Amino acid sequence: MRKLNIGIIGCGGISKSHINSYIGQIYRIKPSKKDTHENNASSSNTNGEYILNLKDPKANVVAICDLLEEKVEETYRFYAEQGYTIVHKFSGEDSYQQLLELDLDGISICVPPIPVKEKIILAALSRRKNILAEKPLSYDLESAKRIADAIADTFDEKSVSAMCYNWRNTFIMKKLREIINNYANGKLQHLSVIHVEPWNYFGESFYTNLGYLLEHNIHDINYLRFLNGEIREVEAVAYGGDGRLPKNPSSITINFTYENGTKGVFHSMNGTRESAFNITAVFEKGIIHGFKSDINPDFEWRDTPYYRLFGPDGREIYSEPYEPSSPNLPSKPNLSSKPILTPDGKISWITVNEQGVNGGLSHNQIINDFLEAVQYKKEPKSSVVDGYNDIKFISAITRSIQENKRVNVN
Repeated sequence: MRKLNIGIIGCGGISKSHINSYIGQIYRIKPSKKDTHENNASSSNTNGEYILNLKDPKANVVAICDLLEEKVEETYRFYAEQGYTIVHKFSGEDSYQQLLELDLDGISICVPPIPVKEKIILAALSRRKNILAEKPLSYDLESAKRIADAIADTFDEKSVSAMCYNWRNTFIMKKLREIINNYANGKLQHLSVIHVEPWNYFGESFYTNLGYLLEHNIHDINYLRFLNGEIREVEAVAYGGDGRLPKNPSSITINFTYENGTKGVFHSMNGTRESAFNITAVFEKGIIHGFKSDINPDFEWRDTPYYRLFGPDGREIYSEPYEPSSPNLPSKPNLSSKPILTPDGKISWITVNEQGVNGGLSHNQIINDFLEAVQYKKEPKSSVVDGYNDIKFISAITRSIQENKRVNVN
């Protein structure tokens, strides 16, 4: 497969996840204290790191740009110090226009939801560029709709317009969606999610009046749709130290109904040192429960899953081992929970723990999908239209909070 030439618009923190994934990474085991040489590192040693695969990169990142020159230079130096040279670098207000003039196979748009992001996407679409846009798509519903309309107006089967939603590629989401779609436990009856983030996360700057939903909950909004389809109506409340409708709420609760009638509840709150995530899906014949915790920041580039599945008869069933992001992670799941069965034996239970879920593995899969879509002219797994539908959902939640009533998403 020909190696594609890629450009990066925006040199903030998330851009490095894109660049690392385009180049490709290999896992290098660090020697333990007992090992005197790296070659003698124990195969069971999980103290390692990801390094760039400079010998055989997946794609060529040939251009970067940003409004701020210092960000461009920092990114350029960061990779140069690792032995990777980015050929083109631009800075300034019109730097994205300079990058778009290059003959590129694909472009990652790693820009926050500010007005210039819409201009960048529309400019790229007008040039029939293949784009992978970071979430969220835009800063408000009107802007997102203009982008979606432009996609329809400039539709070209030869160009790809994708969104980067890495949480879709976590084991929890992929396995749960598979079970929902194949009715393995019967029809989904109810979905419940609790997502906790530390205080400082809520204290960051907000780009729009959709702020806390747009910045903090965009992953949640997307995977709720990914799991069971579009959502028809919502009823939401938000509270903080200043009462209802604070700028920086300490909690938000959303009751929602899918188009297919399934109901669910999502609750987001802060006040802990680390982030945590719990999801419970109730089916006609069983319950599925999953959780994630960013307990150790050293897991940034590693996803460590633990899961087990029990059948209706109470016997344990192993699914296919989740592909670990390093060769020395155990292929057999770590068993840490017991089955919960009703007297008639109909409850099956999956427990999943994913640490560092925002790390390289899930981003790698997004980048791989984008490269494959560009190379073979395929539909990406997540499109820019997905980004628009997320903003519609967020806007409906905001209206529900402001008007204190249940509202239709459409």
